[in-house]
Amino acid sequence: MEHSTSAAPRRHPARTRPAVPRRHPARTRPAAPAWTRNEHGRGAAHYVTTLPTGPALARVLSAVCAEAGVPTVSTGGVELVRRSHPDGRSFLFAVNHSYAGAVVEAKGTTLDGAPVDGSLTVPAGAVRIVREAR
Repeated sequence: MEHSTSAAPRRHPARTRPAVPRRHPARTRPAAPAWTRNEHGRGAAHYVTTLPTGPALARVLSAVCAEAGVPTVSTGGVELVRRSHPDGRSFLFAVNHSYAGAVVEAKGTTLDGAPVDGSLTVPAGAVRIVREAR
């Protein structure tokens, strides 16, 4: 049986990239995360093409909330979510994602009936739910 020999695979010359990324000639500052806004009907949508953290995320969220008329508070690692029912009942969920205890503003009673008169302590890693006063 006769064996055929094939030539070694053809290799392309190494392609090199420029040492410095190309930039548009008019670009005078370093790249920054893109944040776009699109109006539609009576509203607007915001699109962030990256995942900002820390101060950058705070700036984005503050601007979007201000535009929408949503009041904000700095909670230092505590996530606050308010759930309301059409009959007027309202619950505030406080989730502390930080490694330190935190105090947030709240009025009402906890689910076990303890009164909350202006401030609620949320230990590190804990969740507290307040049935808000009507």
